[in-house]
Amino acid sequence: MAAHGGFNSILLASLLVMGLGVTSLSAQTATCGIPPNYPLAVPNDEFATIDTFINGTSVTYQCIPGYSSKGGSRTITCISGMWTQLTLVCEKKSCGALPELLDGQYEASDHLFGDTAQAFCNEGYNLVGKNSIQCLANGQWDVSNAICEIVKCPDPPEIVNGTIVIPPSGTVTFNSVITYKCTVGDMIGENSITCTLHGNYSNAPPQCKVINCADVTVTNGKKESGFTPPYKLNYAITFSCKAGFVMNGSSTIVCREDNQWSPSPPMCVAVTTTTTTISPKTDSSSTTKGPNNAGTSSAAVNASGKDDDNDAALIVGNPLLLLLGLAVFHLILLVGQSPAL
Repeated sequence: MAAHGGFNSILLASLLVMGLGVTSLSAQTATCGIPPNYPLAVPNDEFATIDTFINGTSVTYQCIPGYSSKGGSRTITCISGMWTQLTLVCEKKSCGALPELLDGQYEASDHLFGDTAQAFCNEGYNLVGKNSIQCLANGQWDVSNAICEIVKCPDPPEIVNGTIVIPPSGTVTFNSVITYKCTVGDMIGENSITCTLHGNYSNAPPQCKVINCADVTVTNGKKESGFTPPYKLNYAITFSCKAGFVMNGSSTIVCREDNQWSPSPPMCVAVTTTTTTISPKTDSSSTTKGPNNAGTSSAAVNASGKDDDNDAALIVGNPLLLLLGLAVFHLILLVGQSPAL
């Protein structure tokens, strides 16, 4: 019995050792499948065609295009048929400063992978080519053929009886100034035109016209300036009126481009004199008694038998005559109030 018991103990120990060995062998032969995908990282290319990985195998990851590593571990390991967690951190690449654009500039809210920069030209320039660039996966701005081309205007117009004094050299471009002068007559309008940012000119070219306004005389008036014709564009005449006349209208007139004076010549109008009649006060209690005892106002009849109002009207226009008239009037009153002889 003792021998049989010892044999069982040996057999049990052997089975235990064999079980442990099988477990250890099973752990060593466990495999992992295809490495997991991450949003911003993928396994290196050398692992792309392998779909089974033995225990203890490590796989290296890389950031997807447009992103770069900013920390963490690039590898994961197959342990007992399970992959460890990837800790690699991937961030967008920066394309750095925007490229230069002659006579313009690029503008962007950010300079990272996928961002877009818009092209803008300075005033007076037009954009030719692609109007934007993009930050690429390699961390570079894409190549653009955009250029800012200066605005051009057509050849300046010629004018009758005039010529261009300062023509631009070659093509007329933005802000070029064309200056004119008249060879015959007077210039009407501005003497220059400018090429604008819209590709046209700022205003119409001037005209050259012969301007000659007729001479003007004002009845009962005289010239103070502008005595001698011819009267060309913007020439002026100033008038005044003779004594006893007042001016109706503007004293200065100007020769305009339609060969007419503006405003119309004035008129000198005679001064109107207003005569004021003064009637003396009459005392109703002061009367002269005649033989018929009829009462007659002493202010009603003067020594010559004429109406006092008519006498006053004759002398009121002259101060000296007025004084003389008043003296005579008082004398008449005194005579009228004297007792009859």
